[in-house]
Amino acid sequence: MQILQSDQTQLLYFTATEWMYEGSYLYLYIKHSATNETYFLSFAKSSDLSTDQNRYNAFSVAVPVIPEGQCTFVLYEGDAGATSPESSEISGIVEVGLYEIQRTESTDPTIDNSIEYILPNV
Repeated sequence: MQILQSDQTQLLYFTATEWMYEGSYLYLYIKHSATNETYFLSFAKSSDLSTDQNRYNAFSVAVPVIPEGQCTFVLYEGDAGATSPESSEISGIVEVGLYEIQRTESTDPTIDNSIEYILPNV
């Protein structure tokens, strides 16, 4: 399971190299397990940043705002222009897996909750 930071650009890693044969694009379909919200991202295969493309793939991807929790993902390949997993441009599935979504806060939240202690009468 990979950990993703919501609402940030980050490197996503895949081991789909040996399965990628068709099309010039990859499509990442993410489905949040608790809310059933879905997200569909695309990036060109040519943008692979991996130093060893025979072993793994790395792509810099802008992850949208996704609630914290677990998500399933499906990585598809195909031609440019797909807008959903059902699009005719999709040619096949190359990888499936899980993500754990975390949110990073720019500042630590502060709680203003003063507690008044009362001493017991003894």
